[in-house]
Amino acid sequence: IDMPVMDGLEFKKTLDQDRELSRKAIPFIFASTAATQERVTEAYSYRVQGYFQKPKKVGPQADMLDTIIQYWIINQHPNLESSAFV
Repeated sequence: IDMPVMDGLEFKKTLDQDRELSRKAIPFIFASTAATQERVTEAYSYRVQGYFQKPKKVGPQADMLDTIIQYWIINQHPNLESSAFV
């Protein structure tokens, strides 16, 4: 969420305004050390697919990212060419 120039919420709003990108169902998650109820609620109001509190140590961060990536690898989506719906 806390990025230089444009924060993550502004970036998500910008992506949503692009008609072509909004149809691609790009998974959008936040990983932040700032996981207050207010920030999580605000993020979900922009239709994000997840908000994760980022661990302080690299090992747990890698484990968290691996879990998230594995979810999206096996997830089915109607625009996915290898989907069971094709």
